[in-house]
Amino acid sequence: MQAGIQERKMNTQNKILIIIGSAPCCADDIVAFSSMYQGALPLYSYGDNPVACDWMLIGLDSVEKIPWPAQYFATYHTSDIEPAFERRKAAGGNTDYMIIAHQQHIEKPTGRELVDLIIPCEPPSGSSALLGVLAGIKLGHEKIIVCGCPLMGKHDKQYDYANFRAGWTAKLAMIKDKTRSMSGWTQELLGAPTEEWINNVIPAKAGIQK
Repeated sequence: MQAGIQERKMNTQNKILIIIGSAPCCADDIVAFSSMYQGALPLYSYGDNPVACDWMLIGLDSVEKIPWPAQYFATYHTSDIEPAFERRKAAGGNTDYMIIAHQQHIEKPTGRELVDLIIPCEPPSGSSALLGVLAGIKLGHEKIIVCGCPLMGKHDKQYDYANFRAGWTAKLAMIKDKTRSMSGWTQELLGAPTEEWINNVIPAKAGIQK
């Protein structure tokens, strides 16, 4: 499993990772970033040509938000891994992404371990989006752009997303140089990406060890 993770890291072309959250603003965030960075949207047949950016889906409600290939899926809700696979497949998207979570999850019919990369949760939680950012840094991405994760408002069960902000402030020193956000409170915390920031090379300091 670790060898596969190392291969995924080595295949990353320009070290840019786009994180896709579930907030309604996600589509607008993607459009705004692609307007600024022309290499964002993939112009290739999957598996044939170099990838412009890597894309990470965050949680069950993100899997239908982009039709082009995603390289990663991250969640703190491991019971959503299999439903996410089915929803992504039904939407016509790829399902051969790396799965990232805080613990292992076993597929009951086969006994197969589904999680490829485990990053234990360290309270306070910053939601699955922060898990994705930490995974992106661990995998060697130099620039991480967060879309659809404003941490504002409430979800359908009336849980306030502001409760996740403490996790981001706790990890700010670790993520601030390599992470920017396209909207909301996370943009206020991290700043918005600029062309200068994207083009300024930051050597990766963290990676997966064999």
